[in-house]
Amino acid sequence: MKSNIIIGIVGTNGAGKGTVVEILQDFGFNHFSASDYINEVITARGMVINRDNQRLIANQLRKGYSPDINTYDQFLEKGIAKFSQSENKQ
Repeated sequence: MKSNIIIGIVGTNGAGKGTVVEILQDFGFNHFSASDYINEVITARGMVINRDNQRLIANQLRKGYSPDINTYDQFLEKGIAKFSQSENKQ
């Protein structure tokens, strides 16, 4: 049975998160970006993708008050679905 390991990579701009992700992908890890998810939410709301809106939506998600999505659960489901699709292609 294959085990699932979830690793969260966080840090400030330019801290090297992308480099760490690339290294982990070399070891077979999948990558799901919170920024990509936040940008999807911004687009769905008809907002412009920019740093201010990313910060606004990210803070709403963290605090759990986003009127149009079930925040954390939906974020996790989206990530799991992405990984399941990539495994089925292999």
